[in-house]
This record gives sequence, C-alpha cells and structure tokens, in this order.
Amino acid sequence: MPFVPAKCTQCGAAIQIDNTREAGICIHCQMPFITEKAVNNYISQTHHNTQNIDQRIIVKNIVGKEMNEAEDYIKNGDVFLNLEEWDNARKQYRKAIDSAPADWRGWFGLVKVATENFTYLADDSHLQDLEKALAVATEQDKRVIEKLYDEYGKQQYLSHFGIEDGILTKYTGRDNHVIIPDGVMEIGNSSFNKCFHLNSVAIPSSVTTIGAGAFAGCGGLKSITIPDSVTEIGGGAFKRCTELTSITIPHGITSINYNLFSDCTALKNIIIPDSVTKIGCRAFLRCTALTNIIIPHGITSIGDQLFCDCTALTNIKIPDSVWLINYGAFSKCTGLTSISIPDSVKIIHDGVFFGWEKTQTIYVNKKNSKRWHKRWKECCRANIIYRK
Repeated sequence: MPFVPAKCTQCGAAIQIDNTREAGICIHCQMPFITEKAVNNYISQTHHNTQNIDQRIIVKNIVGKEMNEAEDYIKNGDVFLNLEEWDNARKQYRKAIDSAPADWRGWFGLVKVATENFTYLADDSHLQDLEKALAVATEQDKRVIEKLYDEYGKQQYLSHFGIEDGILTKYTGRDNHVIIPDGVMEIGNSSFNKCFHLNSVAIPSSVTTIGAGAFAGCGGLKSITIPDSVTEIGGGAFKRCTELTSITIPHGITSINYNLFSDCTALKNIIIPDSVTKIGCRAFLRCTALTNIIIPHGITSIGDQLFCDCTALTNIKIPDSVWLINYGAFSKCTGLTSISIPDSVKIIHDGVFFGWEKTQTIYVNKKNSKRWHKRWKECCRANIIYRK
C-alpha cells in the first residue's frame, strides 16, 4: 500500500495516507478528509509556506471552511456515507444541492442516506428525491441511477406486500398502480381495504381467491382485471369502489357473494358469465350508474335488495330458472319502465317493488301471485298487469 505525506485539512496535523483511496480518517482529530485535498494541503504548506493557496485547491472541508465546488460537498457526503454517519452525509448532500441543484448526485445522495446506502427498506419519502435526480440527469446518468437503484427498488416495492404462505395479507404501499407479485395464490380479506390512492391493480394468474373486503373502500380504483384463474371472490370484495366503471367476472366463478359491488356508484357495465349460479344479497345495492345487466340462466333465486336503489337500471330480464325473489330485490329501481316476472317464480317476498311509480309496469302470473307474500306490492304504485 503506497503511503504519502499529507496534512489534515481540519486540524493541520502531519499524517501518512494511502493515496490509492479517495478519502480517509485523520488519526489525530478523527475527522474525515479527501485524499487529494490533504496531499495538496501538505504540498502548499511545505513547499510554498504561504497562506496564498492556489484557488484551484481551496475546498470547504467537512467542518465548514469556504468551498467553491459542489463536487467537494458530494465527496464529503460520500465519506460520511461510508462511515454510516447519515446526518452528516445528509447535510453535505444538502449543501451540494444548494450549490448545484442541477447536479443529480446531490439528490441521489439524499436517496442513499434515506435508504442507508441501500441497506434499509425505508418509507416512500425518498422517492421525491429520486424523481428530482432523474429529472436533472442526462440520459447516460439516468441509466447509472436506474442501475444503482433497480435492485433496491424491487426490494422496496416487494416490502409493501405482506405475504404469508402464498396469501397476500396486507398492502402498505401508496402506489397508484399496483402489480401483485406472481406466486400469490390468495388476496386476503381486507388486504387493500381503504387504499384510497389506488387507481389500478394487475392480478397474476397464480391467484385463485380474492378474499372478503379485499378492495373495499378503494375509492380511487378505476381499473382491475380479474384473471380466469380466480374461482372465488369473497363478500364485499369491491364494496364502495366508487370510481370503478366496469368489470368482467371470470368464467371460473360460480357465486357472486353478498355486497360484492354494493355502493359502486360509477359501475355502468358488468359481465356475468353463465358459470354463475348464485348471486348473494345486496350484491349490486346502490349501483346508481348501472344501466343494463344480464342475469345468467342458471340463477335460481334473487337475493335481498339485490338491485335496490339501482336508479339508472333501464333493462333487465329475469330468466325462467328463477323461482324465488327475496325482500326488496328491485326496490327503488325507478329507471325501469317495466319488468316481467316469469311463470317459474313461485315465491316473492315483501317489498320487492318498494318505491315503484305509476309510470312503471309489472307483468306477473295471476295464479302464482296468489301464493306470494301478501306485502309483495308494499309501497308500490306501479301498474300491475296479470296474465293467465
């Protein structure tokens, strides 16, 4: 190891240093120094014996002497970074930014401090500094940044997912667009509950189950694609997703559970496959933008308040596989001009057409209607037309 004479830029003590290293620590005052500056300090004081040091070698050392270049602040910051003195490193990078805000290295230095030189999975606050570094960097420098940050970024992103035995139990990130990691088999109950910032979700084909309330209250969710691998979606999984406008139920689903899309006030279109044989109560409660829906032929009953308050609904056909219509199923569906109850329906509970007006018409089988609940027409002013 080649050692050369030098003088500490802080305390002025004579020292011997390894000139192959960019920086070191003074054995006298324990302060870091830049190798080049310490050597220049020795040369200037030894050979010239003057205070008029060439301006090209004047730098601001770590304790605050005059500095003319952001380069030196960055080098000082790197020294502190290697010493794991995060606060001191942060101060140096801040000064570099003040001196040269268009130098990406100052901004990226703050990223390294926040992540403790990419060893600590920090929160997302450092991403603002990362964006600023990328904004001022050249295309070549951007590639350097991306290469340095890429592996850490992957770890950081994955750290937002709580995954146990293939079950995604919790998402803690704040990304607008989320890609669920491949290999996840189940999106657990309430795992994305009230992630208001969430706009879109990509679900991998490894997922077979979406738990109850998984995306409930995600008020900003506008787009989600459910792969055909999913065979079960829990109750209320998309409840109160008020920005969701359309969705396609995969062919592997046989049951639409309770409250699945209740209060999805922007939902206009939904495609239900023929594989579905059961629709739970309140599945479309207060879907006030829903205009049209096709109930699959295999459905045998219509649940409580299934389409209650679907005020924009203008077209619906009940298949002749249905034999039971439960309480309040079509209450306040004021957008429907008419509805025909097929002869297959043997039981209708109370309040099914609650809130219907005189401008609306209901076609029913007269014989069957005698066996229905005595209050099936409760608070219904619609025109009832009986057929034999």
